[in-house]
Amino acid sequence: MWSFSRYRTFQECRRRYWLNYHAARLGETPDAPERFRELYIQKYLNSRPQWVGNIVHDAAQEALEALRDGVPLDAGAAAAKAMVSANAEVTASEEGRWRASPREQPGFQEHYYKSRPWEPWSNTLGDIGELVRVLYDHAVFRRIAEVPERLVEIEELVEVELRGVPTRVRLDVLMDDGAGGMVVIDWKTGRSHRPEVVRDQLAVYGLYVEEKYKRSARGMYANIRLNNWGLYDLDEALLDRVAAFIQRSAEEMVAMDPEPDAVLESEERFTKIPVGSRECRWCSFKRDCGRG
Repeated sequence: MWSFSRYRTFQECRRRYWLNYHAARLGETPDAPERFRELYIQKYLNSRPQWVGNIVHDAAQEALEALRDGVPLDAGAAAAKAMVSANAEVTASEEGRWRASPREQPGFQEHYYKSRPWEPWSNTLGDIGELVRVLYDHAVFRRIAEVPERLVEIEELVEVELRGVPTRVRLDVLMDDGAGGMVVIDWKTGRSHRPEVVRDQLAVYGLYVEEKYKRSARGMYANIRLNNWGLYDLDEALLDRVAAFIQRSAEEMVAMDPEPDAVLESEERFTKIPVGSRECRWCSFKRDCGRG
């Protein structure tokens, strides 16, 4: 099943791709061999930036669902709720609950690896509260709040064929634009993003809209941390180019993917990237690679 995130992992580090999408599956049961059980735990570990983004996305989803249902939430209450929920997840990770239930109760890399905290948790929780408050004041959110009846999808995980390739997508927000088209909105919480990557990700969603709704779409990113936004025209030339990219990249992955009963024998085909590579910084599989 192709996805934008799966192919990015494939491109960044073939060994991490193998560990995440193939080897970790061998550790799903508690009585699995130790190496693979640890890989299964590592697969679900959070880095702080990733986790903050997930918490804020959850808050955005809840806020938009409340708008759609006609019961808008208060920004201050939403921020407080997000911080309480986040604090509970930190406590659970500190207590090591991830060892018994890695998928339901993922832990943090710094607790698993017993590494030095990069900042006090109180700072991170405060950051979450501030980001949720900024969300409610963001121009894109305020515009959605004016026309909640146009909301079509909110964080729905969908499996669909895009130009013949089985694909998994999850749109943060899909809206009717009121003029015969649609708008895909992607929330961002990072400090920087490569414009071409954002554009291509939105184009994948544009293909999904074309396939499911038979309508054209524009793509919009809304950066909550930086309190800005941008709009992309997802024209047919761009969609055709991205569709061809999906087809090529899917073929490339399929050509390397091992058969389910030959995962172990395929390990050495998925090579490690050089020590000190930027991609290693937030990788949850550092221990298996001998780098953490």
